[in-house]
Amino acid sequence: MLSIAVLSHAQSSSVCPAVNCDCGSLQNQAWQELCITHETKIKKKCAANSNTPIDFCSVHGPSAKPLPFTLKYTDIQMLPQESIKASDQLIMESYSQIDADLKHIKSRVDNLYFKESIALIKALEGKIEGLFSSQRQVTASWAANDSDGKAVGAWRRYAEKTEKLAEAEYAFGKALWEQYQKADSNLKKAYRVVGFKVLRMAGESYEMAGLSYSGGEKNKSAAEAWISGAEVAKSILEAKKESDANASHVDFYQYQAASRLHRAGYHWALANKEKDALEALTAAQEIAPEAELEALIASETAKTEGDLFQLLQ
Repeated sequence: MLSIAVLSHAQSSSVCPAVNCDCGSLQNQAWQELCITHETKIKKKCAANSNTPIDFCSVHGPSAKPLPFTLKYTDIQMLPQESIKASDQLIMESYSQIDADLKHIKSRVDNLYFKESIALIKALEGKIEGLFSSQRQVTASWAANDSDGKAVGAWRRYAEKTEKLAEAEYAFGKALWEQYQKADSNLKKAYRVVGFKVLRMAGESYEMAGLSYSGGEKNKSAAEAWISGAEVAKSILEAKKESDANASHVDFYQYQAASRLHRAGYHWALANKEKDALEALTAAQEIAPEAELEALIASETAKTEGDLFQLLQ
């Protein structure tokens, strides 16, 4: 039997179609109803703003919009069957070039060529975004040719490579921020700008890894990648606060960290890791508090503690 919240949601789906938190994809009814409550609220604000969204989805399903994520989807075209394998090979080979690009950026920063470094970072970020589009193209083309197993296997290979890339970018970004903190006044701004750009790129790569693990049907790994992405967003958030950034920038990274944790919770739920899903939800609430989440966290905590009590009997 459908709940009142679900029925009401179905009736209001035409309000501000630019907002869709994909609540039906969530794994239990309590989370779905919370998602619907939040979606209804931000749809009303969107409708009052000429159908232009001004908020993000919080608890959400994988097809939700809008979200404060960095990685954007672009349109793709199916490949001819005879071209798929070669395209896949090019994707795997491209990671070596990306690694070389990152090392080159490090060398230019070490030599204080900041303007050049910023241009190189922008080019690398574009290359990584193009790589993800190519990965979507290859896997969708395999699926269209009834080769789902090849698509899943490719996503797993891509995810592992991308996660290693994200780890290297994150380590570089943190090192840059440490240099910013120690630098004299002449270099401080340059290290800050480059550091933010590298950290942003690391967060984008973790998003890409999480999405790739999802395509590879590895929910535990997907959840862990999204949690790492949330850690990057929290690092940027703290750095923004430390450098007296605009309040709007601080708010964005709060939402981003929380939303990445919500996505991690979704994958923990798919993996039947209820305790981990609750921890992700609670961590998101601590970063970006929402009144609607409090009751859900309390009820889920009670349920988890009850399950633990039963196991101890």
